[in-house]
Amino acid sequence: MIQNIVTQTKHFFNKSLNLNVVMDWTGPGLWTDTVFDYLNETYHVQWPTLTKLNHTRLIGDVYILPVSGFQPSAYLLGAKGRDDPEARIWHYFRGSWKHDYPKITNS
Repeated sequence: MIQNIVTQTKHFFNKSLNLNVVMDWTGPGLWTDTVFDYLNETYHVQWPTLTKLNHTRLIGDVYILPVSGFQPSAYLLGAKGRDDPEARIWHYFRGSWKHDYPKITNS
């Protein structure tokens, strides 16, 4: 998994640095893709197996959380709110990190 992330990071690092590119190689998409690749290659798990989970699931050495685990407020996706026993964090999705550091301009 780490090798895939390193490879993708090297690929994107050589592109012009802008916010969209940075999010491609540092954001949740790359991590999710890498985990799915690992699960598929190692355990032959396809993504439909992991959709609409309503409880945690352990596959090999990977602990999969339902949508409530990281986004308990995503009611349209089936999350059950902060009080769901599966809820692990509450994320406000404010992008506050974007304002705490020098801005990266799109080029």
